[in-house]
Amino acid sequence: MLSLTPCIHSAWASLELQERSRDVHEHTLLADTLSRSISGPITTVHTSFTPDPLPTLHAPVTEFVWLTPNANTHMETFSAALERLSAYGNDPSSPTIGTSYALAQEKPETFLVAMGWSTVDVSLRIFEHPSYSCSFER
Repeated sequence: MLSLTPCIHSAWASLELQERSRDVHEHTLLADTLSRSISGPITTVHTSFTPDPLPTLHAPVTEFVWLTPNANTHMETFSAALERLSAYGNDPSSPTIGTSYALAQEKPETFLVAMGWSTVDVSLRIFEHPSYSCSFER
């Protein structure tokens, strides 16, 4: 079954600017409203996507996938695989509408991959293919 998790994406020129914004009145009001309106913790992650994630984020559907290499995988090998995925995901012949990835600054062993799709169904059909041997929590 598909489960959806709300996500707020904010683009900042720098982490310093984002940290300084916390003192702005509107940010305080938003944080207060969110904290009273949600159940569970708020997870914040800072990333620098490669390539530019804007085409992916402007897709009708954007999927975020957390990937952590296993203990037997070298980080360089994993990064190279993500580069190939991103190149394919940004190729006009790909079913995706852009693909970007980033190492999570708060979780240096974990990557966040953003993939743009025309519909959720297109994504589901792709990842149901037998060539994907790993399990996906949806």
